[in-house]
Amino acid sequence: MEKAIVVSSYKNLLEEMDGYDIIYLGDEFCPNFITLDDLLKLKNIRKKKVFLTPMVTDREIQKIISILDFNKKNILFDEITINDIGLLKYIYDNKIDIKINIGRILLLSLSSSITSNYFINMFKKLNISSFEIDSADHLKYINNLKNKISLHTPYRYITMTRFCPSAKNRWIKDCRNRCSKRYMLLQSKLFGNIFINGNAYFYRDEPLLTDTRITRIIESK
Repeated sequence: MEKAIVVSSYKNLLEEMDGYDIIYLGDEFCPNFITLDDLLKLKNIRKKKVFLTPMVTDREIQKIISILDFNKKNILFDEITINDIGLLKYIYDNKIDIKINIGRILLLSLSSSITSNYFINMFKKLNISSFEIDSADHLKYINNLKNKISLHTPYRYITMTRFCPSAKNRWIKDCRNRCSKRYMLLQSKLFGNIFINGNAYFYRDEPLLTDTRITRIIESK
């Protein structure tokens, strides 16, 4: 079983990477963590590296495309986790050769349509490494697929917002990633404690899954 850690910046990585086989650098929810500078700093770290990407706008997808172009000649990361259907289609249309993880946000967005003929044919032509989940509920979407599964723990994703509570519900042009290692706590009758990090909402849930396709545990702290 591979053990991975999610970090949003290179600074956080230095504090967290011991004891892990794989580094996920980036963010599933906020495009402000997409930086080539941080990825460049990974070059000499001898661990498997995954570029973690969120849902993106047209402007932000261009930033990711430029990073992918750079990665062709200067291998900074081994895999990319994709949570945006537009980015997935771009990689498919342009036949970019890189290992792809289907992120948990994209998996939930596609839900049952992920096993449609359209996506099955697309996945056959793409280099799909794994599907990422954080709950046994998600297995129903990929039961008919033989790909590997990566499990996010210990926080289960609930939803995300367009605006960032850490930035007082507004966009900040010069975002300094104030939310990088800071959580806010809410109380919910349904979920109990809800943790807010940036623009995403979670609750703590560590599912005991026995699916033999699970080959990687992805931890967030």
